[in-house]
Amino acid sequence: MGRSAKTKKNIPLRLAAVLLCLTMVSAYLVSGLLARYTAQGNGDDAARVAGFCPTASISPDNGIIKYATDDPDEYTLTYQIAVENPSEVAVDCGLVVSFADDALNDSKIRLDGGADQTITGADMDFGSLSRLNANDTTGVTHTLTFTVTKAFVEGKIAATSDSKLDLSTFFTAAVTFTQVD
Repeated sequence: MGRSAKTKKNIPLRLAAVLLCLTMVSAYLVSGLLARYTAQGNGDDAARVAGFCPTASISPDNGIIKYATDDPDEYTLTYQIAVENPSEVAVDCGLVVSFADDALNDSKIRLDGGADQTITGADMDFGSLSRLNANDTTGVTHTLTFTVTKAFVEGKIAATSDSKLDLSTFFTAAVTFTQVD
């Protein structure tokens, strides 16, 4: 009798120990199960940028004023500057003309039939040519005209003592594009 009473007293303690072990095993199994089904997400700061690709072209690509003594009092040379904007944003187009030498100093230059300006050898900023909307692939064409008088050409000939002088127009036309929206 003494022994069975002692064994009966240990039953709740043994039952508690078994339940504790089962709880720990269950917690271990469940925690591993949950860890297998977690999801991970990535965030980045990449954004889509609107395309910016306006274009400009000038033609003809060279300019020589041929001189002949029986030619008229003025010689003109005309260039076409074409700008278009296949971009996804609107742009303002500007024009700056620079001269490599002073061969054309004191002659005249005009943009789109505007007022004549005297070439001084410095950069000539014509400001805004036009505003092109997004995806404007038809574009706009501007006319840049150089006007040289017969007296101007004869003065260049006298300065070089070459009666077969042809006057070349060496210049750089820089078309700038600025995004407006």
